[in-house]
Amino acid sequence: MPSSSRRIAPASNVRRDVMKLLVCLAMVLVGGLGSFLVQTNAGTVQVQSLKIPGPNGQVISADLYKPVAASEDHKVPMVVVTPGFQRTKETQVSNSLELSRRGMATLVVDPYNQGESSSQDPGSKESALIPAVDYVTKTSTFNYVDQDRIGMTGHSAGGSQVRTAAAHYGKLEKDALKKAAEPSSPGGATVTEDERAHARSLNKIRSAYISGWLRNFDEKSFKNIDSNLGLGYARYDEGGYRNVNGDGDLTDAPEAIAFINSGLPKSQHVTSVDTDTPYGDASDRTYRIANNDETIHPFQPMSPSAIGGLMDFFTTTLD
Repeated sequence: MPSSSRRIAPASNVRRDVMKLLVCLAMVLVGGLGSFLVQTNAGTVQVQSLKIPGPNGQVISADLYKPVAASEDHKVPMVVVTPGFQRTKETQVSNSLELSRRGMATLVVDPYNQGESSSQDPGSKESALIPAVDYVTKTSTFNYVDQDRIGMTGHSAGGSQVRTAAAHYGKLEKDALKKAAEPSSPGGATVTEDERAHARSLNKIRSAYISGWLRNFDEKSFKNIDSNLGLGYARYDEGGYRNVNGDGDLTDAPEAIAFINSGLPKSQHVTSVDTDTPYGDASDRTYRIANNDETIHPFQPMSPSAIGGLMDFFTTTLD
């Protein structure tokens, strides 16, 4: 007799293992197909990764959500999106996808030192938003984007960067108007329509939505901004203790009051905020709305009601 013998598995066990393998393969295929259909909105949105050049050799990693129907003959709005501190662009998929489903191209970027974007000098505070917006507006790559309908949004620390970037572009416009009013300008002391149009063209941001950030907002925070503004803050934000009133209630928050008043003439300034209610006019970029999302800070980018408020803002102010 042989010293060892080979044991052959029963046919029933082999069939069972094959069935398990086929079920696993089917789950992978169905899951992959399902993910594709969701991420591309059943093929109506094209998703691709980009590398955007920044200053000093820095590189910004971004994902582009482009409606397939967008073209040079059918221009669409563009919203630039950024996540918060120690978060990556993938955490903003819900906002990015929902915007693109509504016909807006969406460019979601990794901030410097996060995700796949390059690092920057330790003392630098420059936001990746500004090179991203400049890339959209100063190159021919995005010839399908309506340059008069550019927006941006960010959550948490990204929301703070949105305010800073909106002020940056607003100051470019403000400085150009100041220069146009000088007697030595082409129109003399009177600002001509051409000079006014040129100044407005320097302000690339028509609408900006600040999500999850309220800290240190006051009148000075918005003085250079000439854009429609939306604010989304979680009613139960665990960081609310840092706000002036020590909570997340926007109704009588000095920060939210300053935010709303930034778009209103002094004669119409408010002393309390009617949340989820618009103020001002989107046609002249004075539109303001403060949404008190019924959630906590980390759930805002995933909360249907919070995402809905952001969608309403951009569909209203970017037509």
